[in-house]
Amino acid sequence: MNLKSVMLFVSVFLFVIHCSKELGPDKEGDFSIYFLRDSTLTVRDVRDMDLNALDLADRPWLSDEDLTRYDFSTHILYLKKDREDVTDLFRELGFFSVSVFGKPFVVCAGSGRCYLGSFHSPASSLAPATPYIDGLSIPGDPYDLIHLEKPWIEGHDARNDPVVKENLIRLGIYHAGFEVNLRSIRVVQNTDTSTIEYAFRIVNRDADDLYVLDPEKMGHSFHYFMNGPDIWKNDEYFYPEFKTDTTPLEKWSSAWYTLIAGGRSIERTVRLEGYPRFPTGKYTGDFRYSCPPVEKSRRTTPSGRYWMGRIDTESIDWSVR
Repeated sequence: MNLKSVMLFVSVFLFVIHCSKELGPDKEGDFSIYFLRDSTLTVRDVRDMDLNALDLADRPWLSDEDLTRYDFSTHILYLKKDREDVTDLFRELGFFSVSVFGKPFVVCAGSGRCYLGSFHSPASSLAPATPYIDGLSIPGDPYDLIHLEKPWIEGHDARNDPVVKENLIRLGIYHAGFEVNLRSIRVVQNTDTSTIEYAFRIVNRDADDLYVLDPEKMGHSFHYFMNGPDIWKNDEYFYPEFKTDTTPLEKWSSAWYTLIAGGRSIERTVRLEGYPRFPTGKYTGDFRYSCPPVEKSRRTTPSGRYWMGRIDTESIDWSVR
């Protein structure tokens, strides 16, 4: 091969590499989020289409190069920079622009397209059938976080795509976070107002030591931020006096937290009063465990970092006799 041929080969090779970075998720181990080229399309327009038939923008809106880690237990993306530095879209969202609600995006990993998502608002009449970024919560969250929410429609949770996980691990930004299990629910007092006792287990699947809210340190305050069990029988739901999300975030205290070492777990048994009387019968319950967002400046200590987000457990059946 003469010099001219070698130079031509090198030029073509570099062009191919350039195009793969500019036009799609073709580099090994890539994680990226793309908007569609046609910005007028909504998730309703495209949600039943083949992902490979969608025309993506030339450049990703967000890629692994923008991330410090991805917590796979809550699907929170930790950004290297604040959101305004990633895209002007969040400036628009900060002013509550309805025009972005329903805006679709495609999550890619490796050389493939994994799932469809969208920007959404719970105020919308269309329940999100895909993973979504909540436009209403964005202004209140720390500006280096993006949360991919679970779709409202029951069924497979596309966020847990194994290809996404595999590539996050390869990139070194995968964090396993926590697993939370509701162990039991029982009635311990059942008169005009009732008290239940419930038990749960938190397992730190992460390599990092993580701080989490601890009901033994919080008392009734643990049931703010929507923590605690949801209980229902057929279509009737039972709510306690304490289980709300109205506690001001400025009341955040490091004294509420317990450190769980990587690979370790804790178990807690908690009583929650203020329920109406439970008639005899079979009930179903699940458990929501959440920790409020902590600002970046106080999120990490020498002994560990603060875990954030929300996990909803699998439901269990229990009885009142």
